[in-house]
Amino acid sequence: MNTPTVHTDTAPSPVGPWLTTPEAAERLRVSRWTVHELARRGRLQAFRLSPGGPLRFKVADLDALLVSARPTPD
Repeated sequence: MNTPTVHTDTAPSPVGPWLTTPEAAERLRVSRWTVHELARRGRLQAFRLSPGGPLRFKVADLDALLVSARPTPD
């Protein structure tokens, strides 16, 4: 099984709070598994705020993913 590409970043987010996997899943209206898959496939950037810590996601990254997934009008 591939693990998500993860960035260790100890600096506070300049664009808002960090969200946990369950919080990210709720915001995207998908399962936690889907959030991990999006990160693993490189569609969603994941961070660890400390080495070996749980995954965290930036609100701006989640919102950008939502915008990119919207269908475009014909």
